[in-house]
Amino acid sequence: YGPALLSSVIQRHLRAAAAQGATPVFVTYAIPDRDCGGYSAGGFTPDQYLDWNRRVAAALAGSRAVVLIEPDSLAMLPSAKCAGVADTRLPLLRSAVGILAAAGLSTYLDGGNARWLSPDVQSAYLKAAGIADARGFFTNVSNFDATQTERDYAGKVSSRVGWKHFVIDVSRNGNGWTGDWCNPPGAALGQNPQITESPTVKLDALLWVKHPGASDGPCYGGPAAGRWFESGAEALVLGRTGGSVGM
Repeated sequence: YGPALLSSVIQRHLRAAAAQGATPVFVTYAIPDRDCGGYSAGGFTPDQYLDWNRRVAAALAGSRAVVLIEPDSLAMLPSAKCAGVADTRLPLLRSAVGILAAAGLSTYLDGGNARWLSPDVQSAYLKAAGIADARGFFTNVSNFDATQTERDYAGKVSSRVGWKHFVIDVSRNGNGWTGDWCNPPGAALGQNPQITESPTVKLDALLWVKHPGASDGPCYGGPAAGRWFESGAEALVLGRTGGSVGM
């Protein structure tokens, strides 16, 4: 988005959240070398990225919004296709946390998922990316692990990063992991989004981060990553309802 359109989109969503009495949740997804050349490749240059984060922060200042910073940006770093990316990416993420947190926003960094990196490796990346200044981290974004599996994993990560808080994406995990990450057959909508904050549990919320119906990429008949995949959306609903949809 250009500056004017970016501000317009943010304000529209802030108004919608206010009308519902809801906490607005935003996801940034423009890091340089995004997806390291995969289906969701793209992103800004480093200078553009920091300027963009400053504009996002200015538009959200005072809103008390939640910002999930760059899904997959950390858990992907050990892969061969991301060779050499960490040296640029980690300082950028630290800067993004600082910029957004200074605007009074609750920030969460990429915590991967239970099937990806070990808690030790994931927590080391989180520390390098500035989690000390963030609210916490998120897990399972664009993925399908069962909620309890992710809670167990996230608890281990949290214990290694100063007991930081976390949120879990439950948008498509109603049937748990079914063997593929890209538009997998057999997936289902997860439970409805909800706040879970308590004095004794570090899980802040279960969220629908990945929009159900947004394609993961050109697999199982899906369109390009991020585009609307109607039959995939219908399958998620049918998976949750057991094969029937009320009209």
